Amino acid sequence: MASWLSSNGDEPMDRNYVRNVLNYINDLKESFSEEEFKCLERKHQDLQARLEERHQYQAINGGIEEGGATEGQEGCEVSWDSLLCWPYTSPGTLAILPCFEELNGIRYDNTHQRLTRRLTNEKELGRLGIF
Repeated sequence: MASWLSSNGDEPMDRNYVRNVLNYINDLKESFSEEEFKCLERKHQDLQARLEERHQYQAINGGIEEGGATEGQEGCEVSWDSLLCWPYTSPGTLAILPCFEELNGIRYDNTHQRLTRRLTNEKELGRLGIF
Protein backbone atom coordinates (compact mmCIF):
# COMPACT_ATOMS: atom_id res chain seq x y z
CA MET A 1 0.00 0.00 0.00
CA ALA A 2 1.33 3.46 -0.89
CA SER A 3 2.30 5.50 2.15
CA TRP A 4 1.42 8.82 0.50
CA LEU A 5 -2.26 7.92 0.78
CA SER A 6 -2.20 8.12 4.56
CA SER A 7 -2.86 11.79 5.24
CA ASN A 8 -3.09 11.33 9.00
CA GLY A 9 -0.18 9.45 10.55
CA ASP A 10 -2.29 8.48 13.60
CA GLU A 11 -4.80 6.44 11.61
CA PRO A 12 -3.89 2.99 10.30
CA MET A 13 -4.04 2.52 6.53
CA ASP A 14 -7.13 0.76 5.24
CA ARG A 15 -6.45 -2.11 2.86
CA ASN A 16 -9.01 -0.70 0.42
CA TYR A 17 -7.03 1.30 -2.16
CA VAL A 18 -10.04 3.20 -3.55
CA ARG A 19 -11.19 4.21 -0.07
CA ASN A 20 -7.68 5.43 0.74
CA VAL A 21 -7.58 7.53 -2.43
CA LEU A 22 -11.00 9.04 -1.71
CA ASN A 23 -9.98 9.84 1.87
CA TYR A 24 -6.80 11.47 0.58
CA ILE A 25 -8.78 13.61 -1.89
CA ASN A 26 -11.25 14.63 0.84
CA ASP A 27 -8.36 15.68 3.09
CA LEU A 28 -6.96 17.79 0.25
CA LYS A 29 -10.32 19.47 -0.32
CA GLU A 30 -10.49 20.38 3.36
CA SER A 31 -7.01 21.90 3.28
CA PHE A 32 -7.83 23.97 0.20
CA SER A 33 -11.02 25.18 1.85
CA GLU A 34 -8.95 26.43 4.77
CA GLU A 35 -6.62 28.32 2.43
CA GLU A 36 -9.57 29.75 0.52
CA PHE A 37 -11.14 30.86 3.81
CA LYS A 38 -7.88 32.61 4.77
CA CYS A 39 -7.93 34.38 1.40
CA LEU A 40 -11.52 35.54 1.90
CA GLU A 41 -10.54 36.81 5.33
CA ARG A 42 -7.61 38.68 3.76
CA LYS A 43 -9.95 40.16 1.13
CA HIS A 44 -12.31 41.38 3.85
CA GLN A 45 -9.45 42.97 5.80
CA ASP A 46 -8.11 44.61 2.63
CA LEU A 47 -11.51 46.06 1.75
CA GLN A 48 -11.95 47.38 5.29
CA ALA A 49 -8.52 49.04 5.20
CA ARG A 50 -9.18 50.68 1.83
CA LEU A 51 -12.62 51.86 2.96
CA GLU A 52 -11.08 53.38 6.09
CA GLU A 53 -8.43 55.07 3.93
CA ARG A 54 -11.18 56.48 1.71
CA HIS A 55 -13.11 57.85 4.73
CA GLN A 56 -9.96 59.48 6.10
CA TYR A 57 -9.23 61.05 2.71
CA GLN A 58 -12.78 62.41 2.47
CA ALA A 59 -12.61 63.79 6.02
CA ILE A 60 -9.36 65.60 5.26
CA ASN A 61 -10.58 66.95 1.91
CA GLY A 62 -14.12 67.84 2.91
CA GLY A 63 -15.80 64.94 1.11
CA ILE A 64 -14.14 65.58 -2.26
CA GLU A 65 -13.54 62.25 -3.98
CA GLU A 66 -11.08 63.29 -6.68
CA GLY A 67 -7.63 61.70 -6.71
CA GLY A 68 -5.79 60.42 -3.69
CA ALA A 69 -7.15 57.42 -1.90
CA THR A 70 -10.03 56.87 -4.30
CA GLU A 71 -7.84 56.51 -7.39
CA GLY A 72 -6.48 53.21 -6.13
CA GLN A 73 -9.97 51.79 -5.51
CA GLU A 74 -10.19 50.30 -9.01
CA GLY A 75 -8.28 47.21 -9.99
CA CYS A 76 -8.43 43.58 -8.98
CA GLU A 77 -9.60 42.71 -5.50
CA VAL A 78 -7.92 40.06 -3.41
CA SER A 79 -8.89 36.80 -5.09
CA TRP A 80 -8.53 33.04 -4.75
CA ASP A 81 -7.79 31.07 -7.94
CA SER A 82 -8.05 27.64 -6.26
CA LEU A 83 -4.26 27.53 -5.68
CA LEU A 84 -3.07 30.98 -4.59
CA CYS A 85 -4.44 34.05 -2.86
CA TRP A 86 -3.69 37.03 -5.11
CA PRO A 87 -3.29 40.44 -3.45
CA TYR A 88 -5.20 43.59 -4.42
CA THR A 89 -3.57 44.90 -7.60
CA SER A 90 -3.96 48.40 -9.05
CA PRO A 91 -4.51 48.91 -12.80
CA GLY A 92 -1.30 48.90 -14.84
CA THR A 93 0.62 46.91 -12.24
CA LEU A 94 1.98 43.40 -12.08
CA ALA A 95 1.41 41.10 -9.11
CA ILE A 96 4.16 38.55 -8.49
CA LEU A 97 3.85 35.65 -6.07
CA PRO A 98 6.36 32.90 -5.35
CA CYS A 99 5.41 29.43 -6.52
CA PHE A 100 4.19 27.12 -3.82
CA GLU A 101 6.69 24.81 -2.15
CA GLU A 102 4.25 21.91 -2.04
CA LEU A 103 1.05 20.99 -3.88
CA ASN A 104 -0.99 17.87 -3.20
CA GLY A 105 1.86 16.38 -1.19
CA ILE A 106 4.43 16.90 -3.96
CA ARG A 107 7.35 19.20 -3.16
CA TYR A 108 8.59 21.59 -5.87
CA ASP A 109 11.83 23.48 -6.36
CA ASN A 110 10.51 27.04 -6.32
CA THR A 111 13.82 28.85 -5.98
CA HIS A 112 13.68 30.47 -9.43
CA GLN A 113 9.97 30.54 -10.19
CA ARG A 114 7.11 32.93 -9.60
CA LEU A 115 3.54 33.41 -10.77
CA THR A 116 2.37 36.74 -12.13
CA ARG A 117 -0.85 38.58 -12.91
CA ARG A 118 -1.04 41.84 -14.88
CA LEU A 119 -3.80 44.43 -14.87
CA THR A 120 -4.57 46.97 -17.55
CA ASN A 121 -7.52 49.36 -17.57
CA GLU A 122 -8.97 47.84 -14.40
CA LYS A 123 -9.28 44.35 -15.93
CA GLU A 124 -7.28 41.29 -15.13
CA LEU A 125 -5.42 39.87 -18.10
CA GLY A 126 -4.90 36.59 -16.31
CA ARG A 127 -1.96 34.66 -15.09
CA LEU A 128 1.00 35.31 -17.33
CA GLY A 129 2.60 32.05 -16.38
CA ILE A 130 5.43 30.62 -14.41
CA PHE A 131 8.82 32.29 -14.79
